[in-house]
Amino acid sequence: MKIHKDAPKITRYRAFVDKVLRHKQAQLYTESAFAETAKLLDVNPELYTIWNYRRDILLDWFKPDTPEATHELIKQELVFTVGHLKRFPKCYWIWNHRKWCLEYDSLTNWDNEMVLIDKFLEADSRNYHVWQYRRYVIDRMKLAQSPKQQAQTDLQEFEYTTKQISKDISNYSALHNRSRLIKLLFERSPECATLFYTKNKHGFLVEEWKLAQNAFYTDPDDSSVWIYIKWLLGDYFLNDLTKDQAREVVENAIQDISKLNALEAEESSHDNQWCLKTLVFLEQQLSRVTGVRSEKKNQLLEKLVQQDTIRAKRYQDAKD
Repeated sequence: MKIHKDAPKITRYRAFVDKVLRHKQAQLYTESAFAETAKLLDVNPELYTIWNYRRDILLDWFKPDTPEATHELIKQELVFTVGHLKRFPKCYWIWNHRKWCLEYDSLTNWDNEMVLIDKFLEADSRNYHVWQYRRYVIDRMKLAQSPKQQAQTDLQEFEYTTKQISKDISNYSALHNRSRLIKLLFERSPECATLFYTKNKHGFLVEEWKLAQNAFYTDPDDSSVWIYIKWLLGDYFLNDLTKDQAREVVENAIQDISKLNALEAEESSHDNQWCLKTLVFLEQQLSRVTGVRSEKKNQLLEKLVQQDTIRAKRYQDAKD
């Protein structure tokens, strides 16, 4: 059996882990101890305690050094993390360690970090670890910018999400980042971004709905776009529209999604659950805007009861 074949390897691994942990306990901050952490992390990068130990060693080495010397140490450590990220691009602890390194380097080249991010997103445009790291780097870069420059940076990032979504409409990470940037741009934006600059949320919704339509017609079963639509037609926007504007936006969305659902039903002989769930949400929003109780909401929920039996009780409880 494989477990018996791997037993000696497992025994050696556990012994090595115990050895490194003893060194950590003894506060051994030598080059050989540092090399052993690298060897262990090559095998298992999920050992966050070993990453912590590695940082303890680095902190001890930073103490007598100048910013330039610390920078050189960190440059070597960043190379170490890149090697591991290429093998384990979705490991939290490696990304966290890289952030930690940058925080201790007063000479960090943030433009280099953006180049690295672009390369990782070329390899996997949906990797949310990379998107999270991108937000971190952008936020750090903005600390050195004027308010006007910060607004321009946010607009550039918004345009970057447009580019990524046009390549992959199912990119939830890009859609999530887009929702965050939209809020920032409505607070402060360059004059060239007219809809943002003039706080024209109605005009923006009309334009953004075209992107949403393209997304749900491309892949009606992809959850990313439906989650984004729920945010897009949620209270953040509707609360700032006039009653007539809000009603128009929601009614148009209901009409478009109902058409899609009819096409889906014609093709597959049953309703699309994402369409039904979104229509329930929109009927609730329409009722909130108009003050008139929706007659269609319960009908939609009954369809979900019949079609999605696992969650039938949930839909029953949601009925008025």
